[in-house]
Amino acid sequence: MKRESASPALTVYLVEDSDLLASRLAEIIEQETGVRLVGRGAEADQAIAAISQLGPDIAIVDLSLRKGTGFEVLRAVSMLEPAPLCVVLSNHSSPEYRCTAEQFGVSGDHFFDKTEQLPSCMRLIRDIADQKLALAETGEASDGREHEQDHGGRSGQSARRAGGSQVRH
Repeated sequence: MKRESASPALTVYLVEDSDLLASRLAEIIEQETGVRLVGRGAEADQAIAAISQLGPDIAIVDLSLRKGTGFEVLRAVSMLEPAPLCVVLSNHSSPEYRCTAEQFGVSGDHFFDKTEQLPSCMRLIRDIADQKLALAETGEASDGREHEQDHGGRSGQSARRAGGSQVRH
């Protein structure tokens, strides 16, 4: 599916099983200039289908879902062309979970603990949106991947498709 490049808004899909937290995150995301929430889901299959259909720039993924896991979502969407930039926001932030997420293309600086790092996660989204808007003003298209370049390398999804097994920390 081809991503809409004419729109300067950064599109985000939210995968979160808690209705209360999903509503609060949706409010925060929708308040950001240049960011548009295109959908949300609480189950792996539902999220995978929606992300495949909608083609958001970014998917914010919780690891615990009502049905399935966030890892299933990360695995499936990492194979999409183009794959959205995946950001994990979860209560499960142990090194083992981080390592598994990295196997599906989530770089270490895109993995956030819900209880302590929500502001940092939203700052990342805001920074990517600002970057996309700035590029749109100069006439260049962006899907948020420039942020990966600014942090020293290609996205985990690109590295995975290129045959790389290690994703930078």
